[in-house]
Amino acid sequence: MEITSKFYLSLLTRDGALSDYEIISRVKNLVRLYLVPYHRDRYVSVDLSYTHWIIEAKTDYRFWFDGRKINSHGHHWYEEKDLPSYELYDLEFIEWLRDFFNIPYKDMMSDEDILKSKVVETLQSMLWYKKEEYNLLQKIRTCKNWKHLKADFVSFMKSNDLDSNGGSSGYCVDGFSSSINRDGKLPELTIKQNIYARELAGRSIDELKRSDYNDKEVIVFSIKGDEIFKLAYELTRKNIDPIQTTLFDF
Repeated sequence: MEITSKFYLSLLTRDGALSDYEIISRVKNLVRLYLVPYHRDRYVSVDLSYTHWIIEAKTDYRFWFDGRKINSHGHHWYEEKDLPSYELYDLEFIEWLRDFFNIPYKDMMSDEDILKSKVVETLQSMLWYKKEEYNLLQKIRTCKNWKHLKADFVSFMKSNDLDSNGGSSGYCVDGFSSSINRDGKLPELTIKQNIYARELAGRSIDELKRSDYNDKEVIVFSIKGDEIFKLAYELTRKNIDPIQTTLFDF
């Protein structure tokens, strides 16, 4: 195994506690295992313009493991479908990783937590370069309801001539991914999760639709428009202590 740099190593340790699934997910993105070495002689490469390059002798490899499957290294006589895949999710291996890299344990992110994070992120993405000027979390705390929040938000966008068109996608922990579509008048948020991750967490996939582009994912949430404002308001305020009122508030 080769973990190529301190930067990549920090991907395992930078966030503190991780779930079992997230540890393995990050390891899969870091591991490179090269197999079946052979000697490649020094040779000259020439293109159609007679420009040439000297390729020095070196040790090369027939195959490499990318954390998920064996790949042939430029040798097309192997059918990719015939090369084996491996699942690194092994509890003993995970325990060793925790001990070696000192990574505390935490449960996988809940559906509610990912939804809360992403509805807020969706609204912030609509503010573009003005999001620092519009303190969304403070607005949620002070607005009397989600309709008040929406009216204030839309007013800010209009006064700053912000264009809501566009889209973005994002990586999340624990097999979640998200995409934001703002091409229409109403923003639309889609949150998906890897089926294997979801099953490990003991969450049902029976009622969930498979992703159109990846049959290994299910769509956990698909919401748009006013529902995004409503959820951002309600989920964020859920754990906010009530503001203490005084006589001056009346």
